Amino acid sequence: MLAFVFLQECKTLDIQFHLLRGPAGDVLPGFVSDRGLGAVVTDFSPLREPLQWLKDVKKKLPKDVPFIQVKTQKKDIGKKFSYLHI
Repeated sequence: MLAFVFLQECKTLDIQFHLLRGPAGDVLPGFVSDRGLGAVVTDFSPLREPLQWLKDVKKKLPKDVPFIQVKTQKKDIGKKFSYLHI
């Protein structure tokens, strides 16, 4: 149910949602390039494996595409964001 609400909210805000399959470093850079996207925004995770995924993606993204991590305050999720550029 939560996924449906999320997708409906994205649609209302004219935000597209795509689910890509495969290693992030292999599939995301091509997806970004093929569609001429202007930036990549992702949630922050301090765990080793997700951090490695992010490093793999950043290495292969076009140099003119900003890569932004968003860190939320868990107690005020959706209200306060801090932005980390890696």
